[in-house]
Amino acid sequence: AEHFGSTMNQALKTVLPAGKKGNIKKRKIVSLSIPVEEAEEKLRELSTKKRHSVAKERLLEALVDESEIPWEVITGKLNINSSIIRGLEKDAIAEVREERTFRNPLGDLSAPGKVIELNESQKSCVDRVLSDMAKGENNTYLLYGVTGSGKTEVYMELIRETLSAGKEAIVLIPEIALTYQTVMRFYRHFGDQVSILNSRMSEGERTDQIDRARKGDCKIMIGPRSALFTPFQNLGLIIIDE
Repeated sequence: AEHFGSTMNQALKTVLPAGKKGNIKKRKIVSLSIPVEEAEEKLRELSTKKRHSVAKERLLEALVDESEIPWEVITGKLNINSSIIRGLEKDAIAEVREERTFRNPLGDLSAPGKVIELNESQKSCVDRVLSDMAKGENNTYLLYGVTGSGKTEVYMELIRETLSAGKEAIVLIPEIALTYQTVMRFYRHFGDQVSILNSRMSEGERTDQIDRARKGDCKIMIGPRSALFTPFQNLGLIIIDE
């Protein structure tokens, strides 16, 4: 902002998504608004009637088994139309509420959880950093190694130790290096604790990742320079690769 003579607001907009209302995804949840025992009693009364709504009975039965069911599951998988849901709501048997949902750009991946085995030089680097961390020192280190020498394994171990201390980590890499293979290396170790931020994501997707980080749903953010602004509550490590 100072260098280019812009306002701070303009500068922040280049790295933080606007989070417009239209970009926020929500879903409806249907739940019982009466005790389960009372719902079971109503279910018995319903089943004794000769002429009654089978769909209403099925929905009430499902809500007795599962106290909360997403709207789309009821209308899709259970094949019960919205008027039945609204009918139970009108009778004060069920209630419908909206809740925020977060898009996860890596949600479809599976993470087997690989174990890292470090060689002596890698272990020496990790021990040096962890020793300073244990003393409460926030130092900067240059990790030097040719391509394929195992720098990423050192990152992984340092991130693992950071997470075990209840802190979060940011991994900054050039946008051109933010490939599926790169992200998968981290995802295989840390699963859905990993998220990404990049310019190819929509504004809504970026907003969701910022909010997931703020809520603590993810602990590791990978991305180009703008990922530095991830609002982690207890940031413990920043890795700047290449």
